[in-house]
Amino acid sequence: MPWCIYCRHPATVTVIEISAVIGIVVWAAGYRLIRPCMFLAGFVLGFLIFYVFSPLIFKTQLCCGPNGKEIAHVLFSALVGVFGGFLGCRLYRLGVFTIGECLGLLVGLTILSTPLYKYFHSNIAYAALMATVSLMFGSLAHFYEKPVVVIATACAGSFAVFYAIPVFVCWGVSTAVGCAIQYKVTANSLNSNSNLLQFCNCCDRPKPDR
Repeated sequence: MPWCIYCRHPATVTVIEISAVIGIVVWAAGYRLIRPCMFLAGFVLGFLIFYVFSPLIFKTQLCCGPNGKEIAHVLFSALVGVFGGFLGCRLYRLGVFTIGECLGLLVGLTILSTPLYKYFHSNIAYAALMATVSLMFGSLAHFYEKPVVVIATACAGSFAVFYAIPVFVCWGVSTAVGCAIQYKVTANSLNSNSNLLQFCNCCDRPKPDR
Protein backbone atom coordinates (compact mmCIF):
# COMPACT_ATOMS: atom_id res chain seq x y z
CA MET A 1 0.00 0.00 0.00
CA PRO A 2 1.80 3.20 -1.14
CA TRP A 3 0.10 5.42 1.43
CA CYS A 4 1.90 3.54 4.20
CA ILE A 5 4.92 5.71 3.44
CA TYR A 6 3.18 8.44 5.47
CA CYS A 7 3.67 6.31 8.58
CA ARG A 8 7.33 7.30 8.43
CA HIS A 9 6.58 11.01 8.71
CA PRO A 10 4.95 11.93 12.05
CA ALA A 11 4.22 15.50 10.94
CA THR A 12 2.39 14.27 7.84
CA VAL A 13 0.46 11.72 9.88
CA THR A 14 -0.60 14.47 12.30
CA VAL A 15 -1.83 16.65 9.44
CA ILE A 16 -3.79 13.74 7.97
CA GLU A 17 -5.35 12.95 11.35
CA ILE A 18 -6.42 16.56 11.85
CA SER A 19 -7.79 16.63 8.30
CA ALA A 20 -9.79 13.48 9.03
CA VAL A 21 -11.38 15.05 12.12
CA ILE A 22 -12.22 18.21 10.17
CA GLY A 23 -13.48 16.02 7.34
CA ILE A 24 -16.04 14.36 9.60
CA VAL A 25 -17.43 17.76 10.60
CA VAL A 26 -17.49 19.01 7.00
CA TRP A 27 -19.09 15.79 5.80
CA ALA A 28 -21.90 15.99 8.36
CA ALA A 29 -22.58 19.75 8.53
CA GLY A 30 -20.87 21.38 5.58
CA TYR A 31 -23.73 23.56 4.39
CA ARG A 32 -24.63 24.69 7.91
CA LEU A 33 -20.97 25.62 8.48
CA ILE A 34 -20.60 27.24 5.09
CA ARG A 35 -18.34 30.09 6.27
CA PRO A 36 -15.66 27.77 7.70
CA CYS A 37 -15.98 25.64 4.56
CA MET A 38 -15.38 28.74 2.45
CA PHE A 39 -12.22 29.41 4.42
CA LEU A 40 -11.04 25.83 3.98
CA ALA A 41 -11.78 25.86 0.25
CA GLY A 42 -9.99 29.18 -0.22
CA PHE A 43 -7.06 27.92 1.83
CA VAL A 44 -6.75 24.72 -0.20
CA LEU A 45 -6.93 26.50 -3.54
CA GLY A 46 -4.54 29.27 -2.51
CA PHE A 47 -2.07 26.76 -1.10
CA LEU A 48 -2.16 24.52 -4.17
CA ILE A 49 -1.95 27.33 -6.71
CA PHE A 50 1.02 28.98 -5.02
CA TYR A 51 2.77 25.70 -4.29
CA VAL A 52 2.48 24.48 -7.88
CA PHE A 53 3.12 27.68 -9.82
CA SER A 54 5.48 29.63 -7.55
CA PRO A 55 8.59 27.70 -8.69
CA LEU A 56 7.85 28.89 -12.23
CA ILE A 57 7.63 32.54 -11.16
CA PHE A 58 9.67 33.14 -7.99
CA LYS A 59 13.01 31.42 -8.46
CA THR A 60 14.62 32.54 -5.23
CA GLN A 61 17.14 30.78 -3.04
CA LEU A 62 14.91 31.03 0.01
CA CYS A 63 11.66 29.59 -1.19
CA CYS A 64 10.84 28.43 -4.65
CA GLY A 65 14.09 28.16 -6.61
CA PRO A 66 15.93 24.95 -7.48
CA ASN A 67 17.99 25.25 -4.29
CA GLY A 68 15.19 26.65 -2.15
CA LYS A 69 14.12 25.11 1.13
CA GLU A 70 11.02 22.95 1.03
CA ILE A 71 9.86 24.08 4.47
CA ALA A 72 9.96 27.72 3.31
CA HIS A 73 8.02 26.78 0.20
CA VAL A 74 5.33 25.11 2.31
CA LEU A 75 5.15 28.00 4.79
CA PHE A 76 4.79 30.65 2.08
CA SER A 77 2.15 28.50 0.39
CA ALA A 78 0.29 28.24 3.70
CA LEU A 79 0.38 32.03 4.11
CA VAL A 80 -1.09 32.47 0.65
CA GLY A 81 -3.68 29.83 1.54
CA VAL A 82 -4.68 31.74 4.68
CA PHE A 83 -5.10 34.89 2.59
CA GLY A 84 -7.22 32.95 0.09
CA GLY A 85 -9.33 31.55 2.90
CA PHE A 86 -9.85 35.04 4.32
CA LEU A 87 -11.02 36.30 0.92
CA GLY A 88 -13.37 33.34 0.63
CA CYS A 89 -14.94 34.21 3.98
CA ARG A 90 -15.30 37.91 3.23
CA LEU A 91 -16.59 37.57 -0.34
CA TYR A 92 -19.56 35.23 -0.26
CA ARG A 93 -19.83 34.52 -3.97
CA LEU A 94 -16.11 33.93 -4.23
CA GLY A 95 -16.35 31.52 -1.30
CA VAL A 96 -19.15 29.56 -2.95
CA PHE A 97 -17.14 29.51 -6.17
CA THR A 98 -14.08 28.10 -4.38
CA ILE A 99 -16.18 25.35 -2.80
CA GLY A 100 -17.42 24.38 -6.25
CA GLU A 101 -13.86 24.44 -7.54
CA CYS A 102 -12.79 22.03 -4.81
CA LEU A 103 -15.53 19.67 -5.95
CA GLY A 104 -14.17 20.02 -9.47
CA LEU A 105 -10.68 19.10 -8.26
CA LEU A 106 -12.06 15.95 -6.65
CA VAL A 107 -13.90 15.07 -9.85
CA GLY A 108 -10.68 15.63 -11.81
CA LEU A 109 -8.76 13.36 -9.45
CA THR A 110 -11.47 10.74 -9.87
CA ILE A 111 -11.15 10.93 -13.65
CA LEU A 112 -7.39 10.52 -13.40
CA SER A 113 -7.94 7.43 -11.23
CA THR A 114 -9.82 5.69 -14.05
CA PRO A 115 -8.46 4.20 -17.30
CA LEU A 116 -9.10 7.60 -18.89
CA TYR A 117 -5.77 8.78 -17.46
CA LYS A 118 -4.12 7.19 -20.51
CA TYR A 119 -5.40 10.06 -22.62
CA PHE A 120 -3.51 12.62 -20.55
CA HIS A 121 0.15 12.31 -21.48
CA SER A 122 1.69 15.42 -19.95
CA ASN A 123 1.52 17.76 -16.99
CA ILE A 124 -0.09 20.37 -19.24
CA ALA A 125 -2.91 17.94 -20.02
CA TYR A 126 -3.35 17.22 -16.31
CA ALA A 127 -3.43 20.94 -15.50
CA ALA A 128 -5.90 21.65 -18.33
CA LEU A 129 -8.22 18.91 -17.10
CA MET A 130 -8.13 20.06 -13.48
CA ALA A 131 -8.60 23.72 -14.42
CA THR A 132 -11.49 23.00 -16.78
CA VAL A 133 -13.37 20.74 -14.39
CA SER A 134 -12.82 23.00 -11.38
CA LEU A 135 -13.97 26.11 -13.25
CA MET A 136 -17.02 24.24 -14.51
CA PHE A 137 -18.09 23.16 -11.03
CA GLY A 138 -17.26 26.58 -9.61
CA SER A 139 -19.63 28.11 -12.15
CA LEU A 140 -22.30 25.54 -11.31
CA ALA A 141 -22.00 26.52 -7.65
CA HIS A 142 -22.89 30.08 -8.62
CA PHE A 143 -26.23 28.97 -10.10
CA TYR A 144 -27.01 25.92 -7.94
CA GLU A 145 -25.50 26.91 -4.64
CA LYS A 146 -27.06 24.53 -2.13
CA PRO A 147 -26.83 21.27 -4.14
CA VAL A 148 -23.25 21.91 -5.20
CA VAL A 149 -22.14 23.00 -1.73
CA VAL A 150 -23.79 19.98 -0.11
CA ILE A 151 -22.23 17.57 -2.61
CA ALA A 152 -18.84 19.30 -2.40
CA THR A 153 -18.66 19.26 1.39
CA ALA A 154 -19.89 15.67 1.59
CA CYS A 155 -17.34 14.55 -1.01
CA ALA A 156 -14.46 16.53 0.50
CA GLY A 157 -15.24 15.38 4.03
CA SER A 158 -15.51 11.72 3.06
CA PHE A 159 -12.33 12.01 0.98
CA ALA A 160 -10.41 13.39 3.98
CA VAL A 161 -11.70 10.62 6.24
CA PHE A 162 -11.08 7.74 3.85
CA TYR A 163 -7.70 9.14 2.84
CA ALA A 164 -6.67 8.85 6.49
CA ILE A 165 -7.93 5.28 6.91
CA PRO A 166 -4.87 3.64 5.25
CA VAL A 167 -2.61 5.63 7.57
CA PHE A 168 -4.55 4.56 10.66
CA VAL A 169 -4.72 0.95 9.45
CA CYS A 170 -1.06 0.80 8.43
CA TRP A 171 0.16 2.41 11.63
CA GLY A 172 -2.17 0.43 13.88
CA VAL A 173 -1.52 -2.92 12.21
CA SER A 174 2.25 -2.44 12.18
CA THR A 175 2.17 -1.46 15.87
CA ALA A 176 0.08 -4.52 16.75
CA VAL A 177 2.37 -6.82 14.76
CA GLY A 178 5.45 -5.36 16.44
CA CYS A 179 3.95 -5.83 19.90
CA ALA A 180 2.91 -9.40 19.07
CA ILE A 181 6.38 -10.29 17.77
CA GLN A 182 8.05 -8.90 20.87
CA TYR A 183 5.67 -10.51 23.36
CA LYS A 184 5.50 -13.86 21.57
CA VAL A 185 9.04 -14.22 20.17
CA THR A 186 11.86 -11.83 20.98
CA ALA A 187 10.83 -10.87 24.52
CA ASN A 188 8.95 -14.02 25.45
CA SER A 189 11.66 -15.58 27.61
CA LEU A 190 13.05 -12.34 29.01
CA ASN A 191 12.12 -10.42 32.11
CA SER A 192 13.50 -7.51 34.05
CA ASN A 193 15.99 -9.80 35.83
CA SER A 194 17.22 -11.54 32.68
CA ASN A 195 20.97 -11.98 32.24
CA LEU A 196 20.65 -10.69 28.68
CA LEU A 197 19.15 -7.41 29.88
CA GLN A 198 21.83 -7.13 32.52
CA PHE A 199 24.50 -7.77 29.90
CA CYS A 200 23.24 -4.97 27.63
CA ASN A 201 24.24 -1.65 29.14
CA CYS A 202 21.67 0.14 27.02
CA CYS A 203 18.93 -1.83 28.72
CA ASP A 204 20.06 -1.20 32.29
CA ARG A 205 17.76 0.93 34.35
CA PRO A 206 18.51 2.48 37.75
CA LYS A 207 16.82 0.52 40.49
CA PRO A 208 14.65 2.48 42.91
CA ASP A 209 15.81 2.86 46.48
CA ARG A 210 14.18 0.46 48.90
